[in-house]
Amino acid sequence: DAGFEWVEIDLGITRDAQVVLAHDSLLQTAGGERWLAELTLAEVRALPGMADTATLDEVLTEFGGRVRFVLEAKPTGIWQYDSALARGLAASIRDYDPSRFLIDSFDPATLASIRKYCAPCRLGWDPPAGEPVTDWVLDSALLDDLQFVVIRFDLATADVLREAHRRGLQVLVYTVNDRAELDAFEGERPDGIMTDTAAILPTK
Repeated sequence: DAGFEWVEIDLGITRDAQVVLAHDSLLQTAGGERWLAELTLAEVRALPGMADTATLDEVLTEFGGRVRFVLEAKPTGIWQYDSALARGLAASIRDYDPSRFLIDSFDPATLASIRKYCAPCRLGWDPPAGEPVTDWVLDSALLDDLQFVVIRFDLATADVLREAHRRGLQVLVYTVNDRAELDAFEGERPDGIMTDTAAILPTK
């Protein structure tokens, strides 16, 4: 309703292979921290504040024909969980036009798994947020056959954007909630920004 054509969501996997909207791979339970991937969807929804946890399939059924999605796969670093997430994500979007999705992760192995199960998917890497985006980072994304990189706004300098574009990589920048931050990109525009408010966006 706010006018966005794209929505960015974070994804994890449950023990019963349900891809769910979740930022954190570790959840607080009565017995302490548990991996999301160790719990079934029903067990996740039984946790305090988690009753409305949605699956990716539910979201796409409701909104898949109306908006496009940036899907961030949140890896755990545990191979069997991350492989299940890659398979489940690919299965959920299989019946949709792949151009309606951008899929990113900070884990190259997870991206490689997704590529295995979804050859036409457009994939991007989130390089380490606390480190400068060097030529090595951009070259690595290119060598891994990725289409874009996702960069924190304070690391997305004009030189970084220019070098990425020179290599044929697109750049998404997060999270830009101030118009001055948006205007700072006038010299070399990113291909997309992530923002929490449409108010900063130029009117068409």
